[in-house]
Amino acid sequence: MARSLILAALVCISLAFPQDFQFEEYDSSDSLRIVGGSNASINDYPFAVQIYTGYRFCGGSILSNAWVLTAGHCLLDANVINVTILAGAQRQGLDGVLVEAEELYIHPQYSEPPNDTEAGPDYDIGLIKLLQNLTFSDTIRSVQLIDDNQQVAAGTNATVLGWGSQSEDVNASYTDELQAVSVPVVAQDRCRSILNLTEEYLTDRMLCAGYDEGGRDACSGDSGGPLVANNTLIGIVSWGRGCAREQSPGVYANVTNLRQYIRDVTSL
Repeated sequence: MARSLILAALVCISLAFPQDFQFEEYDSSDSLRIVGGSNASINDYPFAVQIYTGYRFCGGSILSNAWVLTAGHCLLDANVINVTILAGAQRQGLDGVLVEAEELYIHPQYSEPPNDTEAGPDYDIGLIKLLQNLTFSDTIRSVQLIDDNQQVAAGTNATVLGWGSQSEDVNASYTDELQAVSVPVVAQDRCRSILNLTEEYLTDRMLCAGYDEGGRDACSGDSGGPLVANNTLIGIVSWGRGCAREQSPGVYANVTNLRQYIRDVTSL
């Protein structure tokens, strides 16, 4: 789980980016990655991006030529000087277009539960304003956002994307290629029952997706990445109990119930 933090006000950091910046070592052990997926083409998912914060690797989604969406916990303690976004890349850390961050935002109500709940953060959404606008192409495009309060039906087939490791094993190496895996949306009441969580800890700002038998899921290395259904962004990879375990669906930030926040910050 991400470190404990409750933000009483909107987090916004704006600093100049040094021209001689180089990637630092980063630790992705507390992020999420794809398990049970297959290679995917960036041409099919041109909104998917890689985010480097200096010590953490996350996924994200292009909202416009000036904005990227990710998980709030991906930006915790991040310094805008160290945040870069790689767009249009098929492989991790290679090809594509590298852009710098100008401002970082975390939802002002972002919070984490007590450790003994085995739950994850609420209002887990972050936004990055880019220092340079992206130029759209076949491999760089914005994603369509789900409308406000448009609920996704249980059983809806969704796709989660990422470049991370393909195993829960902490020693597993990352995949070079963009991965995609299909998972069904799980009804909220059923997810609460499976995870033995109340509405306090599995809130309406969360969305569950996964198989009863496990085997396919997001896991460490892909936090902040997109969950899409019918070419529409419905979720942001947020948290889970292990990776692709039985009776442990992945939990995503529920974009439809966070749509107004996106609009307030970005005017999109």
